[in-house]
Amino acid sequence: PSAIIPPSLAAHFHGRKRAESGVRGETPALRRAGLRMPRRPPWLIPAHARQERSSVGVTERALRVANRRACSSIPYVRGDPDIVVIGSGLNGLVAACLLARWGFRVVVLEAHPRRPGGALATEELTLPGFAHDVGPSWFPLAQGPALRALDLSASGLRWLSPPLASCHLARDGSRVALGRDVDVPSSRFDSEEDAATWRALTARLASRRRSLEELLLGPSPPLRALLRLDVRDWVHLERVSLSSASSLGRSWFVTEAARSLLPGLALHAAWHPDERRSGLLAYFLALTTAAMGAPLPVGGARSVTNALVTQLERHGGQLRLGSGVKEIVVRGGRVAAVRTEDGTELAVARGVLADVPWATLLLELVDARHWPSRALRQGRELRRGTIPEPPALVQVNWALAAPIPWACDLARRSGVVHIGELAIAQPSLFDPSRAPPGRHTASCAAPLPAGALHGTPAADLVLSRPLDDLATDLERRIEAFAPGFRAKILARRITLPGDGSGLPRGYPLPYFRYVTPIRGLYLCSGDTHPRPGIHGVCGSSAARRAARDLA
Repeated sequence: PSAIIPPSLAAHFHGRKRAESGVRGETPALRRAGLRMPRRPPWLIPAHARQERSSVGVTERALRVANRRACSSIPYVRGDPDIVVIGSGLNGLVAACLLARWGFRVVVLEAHPRRPGGALATEELTLPGFAHDVGPSWFPLAQGPALRALDLSASGLRWLSPPLASCHLARDGSRVALGRDVDVPSSRFDSEEDAATWRALTARLASRRRSLEELLLGPSPPLRALLRLDVRDWVHLERVSLSSASSLGRSWFVTEAARSLLPGLALHAAWHPDERRSGLLAYFLALTTAAMGAPLPVGGARSVTNALVTQLERHGGQLRLGSGVKEIVVRGGRVAAVRTEDGTELAVARGVLADVPWATLLLELVDARHWPSRALRQGRELRRGTIPEPPALVQVNWALAAPIPWACDLARRSGVVHIGELAIAQPSLFDPSRAPPGRHTASCAAPLPAGALHGTPAADLVLSRPLDDLATDLERRIEAFAPGFRAKILARRITLPGDGSGLPRGYPLPYFRYVTPIRGLYLCSGDTHPRPGIHGVCGSSAARRAARDLA
């Protein structure tokens, strides 16, 4: 049952007009989202509140108000935001938009002085007029549950789909291409055996793609999604989920290009192809690509960020740029305020959602005495290198005088081309707004070789010789499949994790999900279930949990 808020508090939470009618605690938006205000059990009511009830005879409604005030160590101030979101990456903005729609007063603090979005941004990185996506340029999960629920098209976001979503090229001359169709034509496979295998795999679970979506991106444990599958599907998915993307590719396909299909898709979701359990996500991405393609946002990744900010402000939320957070203040076991780098302290009425790496939250933003020893031990092991991190990504952006001259006709019609572990995006082929007339942009993302960072700041590495050699090696590998490519390059720019670009570095998942041991503090970054990726599910799931706890 929902708790009843008296008119005095409802005026603040839900507007004076609703307060006059004595409305219940949850708003219609909260009810539509399936959220209910928690009701505190009687045994958690403080002793002085129980004494007040017995001596004065207060009503149950007033007792709940007294209990709420007694259990909170933060004095209520009308100007304080209900919730502060730290970081304006995709997950942070998704969480902020949902909470603002549900009636919370939300403030988003972003350290970047000029723009929000983190890796979900577009900048002129090489030459004026050439717009490059700072992070990923491929959005296979753009129609996932989080972004689908927000309906960003109402905020001006438009998508376009290339004729082919991705093309995979191999050194032995074989090739594979995926488009927006489950029944893949044999002309996109060099082996009829591989084409038949792919049709059988996609036909098996194509009709259950939404169940797979809920299985991978929904709440954990995904009991409802599992109940929709039969026993044969369970057996099949169990084998897939326990395998890496690389091992599945080797066991299912014959040609080298087909075997690189699943590993290439796993890299898009920030999973190493050899990592255990990466096979299920790569399999899901392949099914999603076959069913829906891989749409590109018109104008670049910044269009997604702009649509999220527009929706946030439409529902009364605020975004503050240049407001890096130095410390999260904890008093009485719960979040009390957020202190920015310029010394400003912003009091918080309800809670804080942090869209930051969890090791940063553990070791930098919150005083160590507020964390249990288990959390601190895991964070310190990560910083010392005891816990291995996934490989970082290096991204090379090019301004081109002409399109990449691919020898393969399928590559010339694809949004992304894979060569081994390399993912080459060419969005200007389909979105002319990315470059001046007659010119083009392209980018290549690849795992950074082990030890390439040398323990030095990433900002220094951008201009160092080893990275220039790495970029030159990438260009030579591409030219083997696109003769004359290097002659088309007008300028290039190399970006790394930590150099201000916002590229995700990747950390192991913390032992908690969304809810930290500190009351009112939630983690909503890609370090939570279901791991990094351009899907926003981490933010939406954290927002739903916070709304249930803090409403």
